[in-house]
Amino acid sequence: MSQSRITVLPSGVLQIQGVEQADAGSYRCVATNIASRRRSSEAVLTVTAASSPRVPQRPRIIAGPQNLTVAVHSTALLECMATGNPRPLISWSRADHKSIDVHKTKVLGNGNLLISDVKPQHAGIYFCRATTPGTRNYTIAAANITVI
Repeated sequence: MSQSRITVLPSGVLQIQGVEQADAGSYRCVATNIASRRRSSEAVLTVTAASSPRVPQRPRIIAGPQNLTVAVHSTALLECMATGNPRPLISWSRADHKSIDVHKTKVLGNGNLLISDVKPQHAGIYFCRATTPGTRNYTIAAANITVI
């Protein structure tokens, strides 16, 4: 399994982009700290062949961002995963058209927005946009960040 296709979010969510037959199998989350070790129940991934892999498909967001309430100086994670053919490109913007702080923000995997050291100015509505490359085909999902 190519590591460039795999993202593990700080919450423990495992994301696999471009799932292949070789990815099929059982997965389990293991959380460890100095005091103990916990294991999740097994999750089984079954991969079936696509009926028509070459047929173009409009982008569709399959895991969109959720509204968040976060404390100042904490971390905010907005998830965004999309499917389509060809694979959509993910971009982020704000409803108020303010720029997204590049010094405190990074993209994890293929489109998850991580904001570290959250400040009051990070509050607002964020848009995840999945666009088919070279076209005007896109879909949008939104989430609100409230900073307390």
